[in-house]
Formats: sequence, C-alpha cells, structure tokens
Amino acid sequence: MDNDTLDFIAYSTVQPSICTSGLFRSLVNRYISIGYTLTRGIPYPISAPTNILHTETEIDAAIRHACDFSRRRRILNLWRASFSFALHLAQPTPDVITWTLFVWRDIFFHADPDRTEQHAREVLNAVTIAVEMLPTYYGCLATLHYPPTVEQVLNGNISRLYPINYFGDQLLAQIGRTRLEQAPAWLNVDVGQGRLIVPDLNAIYQGDT
Repeated sequence: MDNDTLDFIAYSTVQPSICTSGLFRSLVNRYISIGYTLTRGIPYPISAPTNILHTETEIDAAIRHACDFSRRRRILNLWRASFSFALHLAQPTPDVITWTLFVWRDIFFHADPDRTEQHAREVLNAVTIAVEMLPTYYGCLATLHYPPTVEQVLNGNISRLYPINYFGDQLLAQIGRTRLEQAPAWLNVDVGQGRLIVPDLNAIYQGDT
C-alpha cells in the first residue's frame, strides 16, 4: 500500500483474462466516453498537448504495455478537469489478476476544500464503472488498513468493511449475501455481478477505522 496514493485493489479470477478478452480496452473506452483522456503520466501540466494520447494507435499501445506483465511500469493514467486517476495490473498468481485504481493523495487532499466530497464521488464513480465492466471477485479501497491478501480473499476471509467494498457473486455466496445486503451503509447496491458497499462517503477521504 503506497502512502502517496489512495488504492482500490481488486481481484479477478475469471478466464480469459481482462486483457486478452478485450474488457480492459472496453473499460478505457468507457472512461473516454465520459470525458476522461489517456495521458503519458506527466504530472504538470497534465493538459500539455505532448502529454495526451490522441490516436487509437497510441491508446492501443498504452493498453498493450499495461497488460504486459514482463514490464515493471504498467500504469494507465486518466485525467479530466481537476481530477485524475490511474490503473495498474498485476498477476500475483497464475490464476489471479489484480487491478488497482489509484488516486494521488496530493491531488485529492490539496484541492479546494469545497471539492473534497466531489473528488470522493469521482473516485467512487471510477471504481463503480470498473467493477461493473470487469469480472471482479473482490475489491476494496484500503486507506489506514492493509487490504486482505490473495489467500485471504480466495478463502473468503474478509474481516472488515473498508471505505469502498465490492463483493463478486461467488464471494457473496461464500460469505452470505443476505448479511452483506443488510449491512448499514451510505451505499449498498448491486453493481455488475456483485455488490458495492460504501459505509460512509466521508471515509473515502478521512480513512477507514
């Protein structure tokens, strides 16, 4: 867990992978359709023309790079207006792909205080789109507490609720769908093939307890 970022880490166990199936490309297209731009990751100025990936060829190359697990740096950077986030893929075991959606804390916390809740909603919206489109077994936004390990996730050993939580249908059946559906929360809804639970919107930027 990086102290410089807010990380939503998710686990996918569905084959074919989100890369070879084209789902990752579809996710990027969805973000682009709502106004996000793919960038090269240069922080300032983000909107510089040389930082923007303009063509389909450039975007496809960036996605291939992100899906190449032999490379060390595999990050897709997305930006619109005053908000940006990034996506990173990893493969901790042969049968599991993790995808992480992260936001830099300095962008999130050094913004206009009036926009803090707006940025929390931006994080939630980006996560909601991702879990809706990608086959996700489990995901959580870990701030003060570390996320569960791959082994804990696969064994259904989820001991707490984080500021944002996603339980895929298979994990819901293992843990107990009714119990999670009845958990008190600011948001508790079906999304994609699972359940999205946000106990408290403020916790996204104040931290989990």
